[in-house]
Amino acid sequence: MKFILVGQGKLETDIKKHVASKHLIDHIIFAGFRTDIPDILPELDVLMFTSNNEPTGGVLLEAYACKTPIVAANAGGIPEVIVNNKTGLLAEVGNPLDFANKVEHLLNNQTLQDTLTKNGYQYLINNFTKEVIAKKMYNELSEVLKANS
Repeated sequence: MKFILVGQGKLETDIKKHVASKHLIDHIIFAGFRTDIPDILPELDVLMFTSNNEPTGGVLLEAYACKTPIVAANAGGIPEVIVNNKTGLLAEVGNPLDFANKVEHLLNNQTLQDTLTKNGYQYLINNFTKEVIAKKMYNELSEVLKANS
């Protein structure tokens, strides 16, 4: 199994040291900051999104578009984007065992992978396209104008 860690941050040096101390360097690819996430996502068996304070998680929408199954932290705005057990799996924040169990369950269940990616793609189309968001915004603004007329 290989893991690809995408991104940069203040914990990067500590993470690299920890990986080396556990003799896992051959299993983890440190990809750094990337601008080609839509090219990477379709190559993944699963996206692990471990952020504990993400407001919405745009990369989750990209994963839906790329039909990549998701295990994400149940934190911040993530549960507004991931419908647990329907469009992805939500794991307990700060609980690596819960993440590991959910990833293992997902990797061993092709039917679940297919269901989540199909549902995730449809959820994206129904809720997060430019057209849908523009229509929602237009309707909200119309309601405000009517209420203040």
